[in-house]
Amino acid sequence: HKTRFNLLRELSEIDRQFLFSIAVVSSRSQQVRKKFLLLQTIIMGDADKGAKIFKQRCAQCHTVDAGGKHKTGPNLNGLFGRKTGMAKGYSYTQANQSKGITWGEDTLFIYLENPKKYIPGT
Repeated sequence: HKTRFNLLRELSEIDRQFLFSIAVVSSRSQQVRKKFLLLQTIIMGDADKGAKIFKQRCAQCHTVDAGGKHKTGPNLNGLFGRKTGMAKGYSYTQANQSKGITWGEDTLFIYLENPKKYIPGT
């Protein structure tokens, strides 16, 4: 079973750039344009842009250092391969604890698209 994320990764770089350009230009919603730009950064694997986006959108709630403290959200170090709701020492919602998926590239991408849809009640 292939996720949208994996299918987009299989496109050539030129095809991805074209697809993202159309999506960003044609979207009337600023929020949708931002999501497509974030998606493009993730798929293209630009570490510098990813770090900048993390600082702008994620760092106020999450840390990533090994052994780092939890904030409003859990520490994300070692996220891939971990079940939802299982970071030691963090108080999760029941919905998050019960979701039962293992975090990976594809599950994180789906979650980031729409967290409340992917894990209702969180």
